Amino acid sequence: MMRFSRDHFLLLLVAAIWGSTFVAQRQAMTTMEPFSFNMARFALAASFLLPMWWWYERPWGRVPLRRWIRASTITGTLLFGGFALQQIGLLETTASNAAFITASYIVFVPLFGLLQGIRPPKLFWYALSACILGLYLLSTQGGLKIHRGDAFELAGSFFWAAHVIALSRYGRHLSPIGLTAGQFLVATLLSAPVALFWERPTIEDVTATLGPILWAGILSSALAFTLQVVALRTVRPTHAVLILSLESVFAALAGALWLGETLSARQWLGAAILLMGIFLAQWHETSREEALKRAETRIPH
Repeated sequence: MMRFSRDHFLLLLVAAIWGSTFVAQRQAMTTMEPFSFNMARFALAASFLLPMWWWYERPWGRVPLRRWIRASTITGTLLFGGFALQQIGLLETTASNAAFITASYIVFVPLFGLLQGIRPPKLFWYALSACILGLYLLSTQGGLKIHRGDAFELAGSFFWAAHVIALSRYGRHLSPIGLTAGQFLVATLLSAPVALFWERPTIEDVTATLGPILWAGILSSALAFTLQVVALRTVRPTHAVLILSLESVFAALAGALWLGETLSARQWLGAAILLMGIFLAQWHETSREEALKRAETRIPH
């Protein structure tokens, strides 16, 4: 049984922030273009975290610079790809659709493991089938054609899955604030050329989008990503994923409250099946962890 601790609450707070941020991102697309908005939010998050990292942790004496650069480059590139596709998708889909489809990255993580020779349990394939059915109901209107915006969100979920795997590999050896700051710095550098030479944002664009930029840059990026790393020190990843998947529910509520978005009965059914598939994908891992924990308590010391 999962006990709700302070760090579980932190993850619930992160899910609420991330869910409501889909509304800010959707609103931003009325006054700013995707890569320009991402560049602004990434730069704000990096400029907020880098001084904090330097001041509190004096990183260069503790972590090899080459390791930090490599980890930041890999995670930052994946972060850039995920957010770019997510933001482009929000031009043509709703905040609630984007959140539900993005949450499906949880199911894709075992698929990447399959490429490395790690076979998922049988239950995973039922979960994957449920997610595919849920995506179909959520993103189509009865035909086989998926809406363009939803297709971008689905493509972005593969980047989020790879990002989780990369964080699990590099996050063990680096400072949470340092790694978060580094990946946002890399994402800023990747977004800047596209934004500055293709979209050409103006000061007026930034001023008109200041609210969403501050929300996405400070709360969603700098604060929420750091809280996630802090909470994962004590909360098991499988439990954390279950809580974080609730961001799609928060996004649907926020979209209804602030944007007046509504889902049809068909879409609500698809969202429910998709969420069920996400939970089902994690059920086996959670059950296995509990069984291992019970077995460990029976071993004499």
